[in-house]
Formats: sequence, structure tokens, C-alpha cells
Amino acid sequence: MPKRDTKKTLVDPEKFKRVITSAFYFRKTAEDSPKYADTSIKSILNEPAEFKRVITSAFYLRKTAEAFPEYADALIQPVLNDPAEFKRVIKNVFVLKKTAEAFPKYADALIKSALNDSAAFKQVITCGRYLRKIAKAFPKYADAFIQPILDDPAEFKRVIKYSDDLREAAKASPKYADALIQPILNDSAEYKRVINNISSLRKTAKAFTKHSDALIQPILNDPAEFNRVIKNSLDLDEADTAYPEYTKMFGQPTIDAAILAIKKIDATVRENAQIFSKGYNGTGFFGKFHPAPDVLIDIAALTGEGGSYTKNKCVAESIFFKLKLDSDNGAPTGLAQKNERRLLTN
Repeated sequence: MPKRDTKKTLVDPEKFKRVITSAFYFRKTAEDSPKYADTSIKSILNEPAEFKRVITSAFYLRKTAEAFPEYADALIQPVLNDPAEFKRVIKNVFVLKKTAEAFPKYADALIKSALNDSAAFKQVITCGRYLRKIAKAFPKYADAFIQPILDDPAEFKRVIKYSDDLREAAKASPKYADALIQPILNDSAEYKRVINNISSLRKTAKAFTKHSDALIQPILNDPAEFNRVIKNSLDLDEADTAYPEYTKMFGQPTIDAAILAIKKIDATVRENAQIFSKGYNGTGFFGKFHPAPDVLIDIAALTGEGGSYTKNKCVAESIFFKLKLDSDNGAPTGLAQKNERRLLTN
């Protein structure tokens, strides 16, 4: 632009609108005639329509603030004060991070704008990886960003689309890992949605070690789930590596053989659990029967004593003899009746 036109461009509103089509041209023109820059930047700040026209993105907001640091405080205000402007300028978590870094004095205000407006939150946080990114950049807000995911099932589904999202969210707020895994463990539809193959199961079990056994149970208890998650021999190998304690099932040469092994084990467990659930008296099977250690553990798990998924032989044996003692003392206990009802309905 010829230098002689600069003054008129900056001070004439009509010429300014015609010539200055973006923040880039505004900065270049102001650099040519800095003494008139104040007049022109005030027109941007005082007229919302001009601010929208010239500051078309967070990139241009940052660049304009860099060129006119004395106006940085004023330039960020429309974004902070108008939710519509926030959503227009702060498009995603990367933009939020960069803008907060460019305006450190207003970083907290920018983060709170994303947290306090549900539409802004949805725009910024679209997956588990973004939760982790925001938590890493602003650790003191990590818990605040995870709360909408925990409190609203619809938000959980929106953000936790895949098992990767679940693991990233847990890394963002480790103290809420147990809470994050609960929808997967307690809702079969959510389990199917998030655990969609053996790799997602293996990685999720590794990330949530405390719940790894609970995560495998739907596969062990439902042949249809087994077939859905484990589709070929390579999947069997991966499952066997992830769960060596279940090698008698996953170590089978074929899918059909693995399912047959599960059915056989299930039948053994049910048969022996029925013995416990009846609990008539000490003259029955209890006086003669002591199952093998691996079956005894399965019985302990199925009866629900001492934790749902005990793998400790000593604990399992103590459960066995506790139930034997209960039966020796008379009629079926509440536990026995509950287990009998469970067996009859399964």
C-alpha cells in the first residue's frame, strides 16, 4: 500500500473497512504509520462488528496483541465477556492452550469460560486425549474438566467414544480412574461400545489393573461376548498373554475349543456351587467333598464370599470350610438361599 494512503486508510472508517480486510493487513498498515494506529485499533475494540471482521481467529488475536501489547488487555475482553465470541475464537483445546499462554494474566478466566458454558465445554473437549492435554497444561483444573464426564452419562458417551479415550481420561485425573471405569463394568451396552476388540480389552485391563479381572468376566461368562471380542487365533494369543491365569481357556488352539473349555469350567463351577447353595447338613456331600484348588477358587468367586474375584487359594479354602460349617449347623443360610436363587435364574 502506498505510504501516502496510510493515514487516510486508518482514520477514514469507510476506507478502513474497504482496505483492511483482515488483521494481517491491519498490522501491516499500522506499522507504516504507527501514530495513527491508536485511532484504528480503537475502532476495532469499540465496534463488535469490526472486531469480528478483523479478528477472525485466535491466531489473529494473538498476533494483534503481539503487535500492540499495550492493547492486549483490551483485545482479550470480547472473548472473555461474550460466550458467543469465545466459541467463535476458541475453536478447540489447542487454541485454548495457546490463547491462555499468549494472555497469561487471563489464563484462569479463559479456562473458566470453557468450564462454565456447556456449549464451550463441548467445543473444547471432544475426546479423552483432549482431557489429558488440558489437564497437563492446567493441572489445577484437571478435576474440574473430568466432572461433567462423570456426572452426565450423555457427556461420558460423547467424550469416551473408544477405550483409548477412557485410558486417556484416567491419565488426566488418576484419582477418578475407579469412577471412570464403573459405567463400563456396570452397563453391558457401555462395555460393548467401549471394549470392541481384544486389544482394547488388553490395554484397558493394563491401565485399570485393579479391575482387570472384572473386565474379563463378560468374555468368560457369555459365549456371544467371547465371539464378539475374540475373533481368531491371534486374538486368543493376545488374550492368553494378557490373562495367563485363564490359559486353560485362552490357550486353546481354536475359538470353538476355547468356548467349549469355558462351558466345561462353568458347568463344574455350577455343579459345586449348587452343593453349597443347598447346605442341608453335615451328613451330605460336605462331609466327603473337597474340590480341586482351581475349582475351589471358582466356587468362592461364584458364591460371592470374600470378594467377587478372589484368586487366593487360602482365602478360597477358608470360604469353602466356612460354608461347610454353616451347613453343618443346620438349615440353609440367607447366603445359600441367595445363591440357589441365582443358580435357578441363570
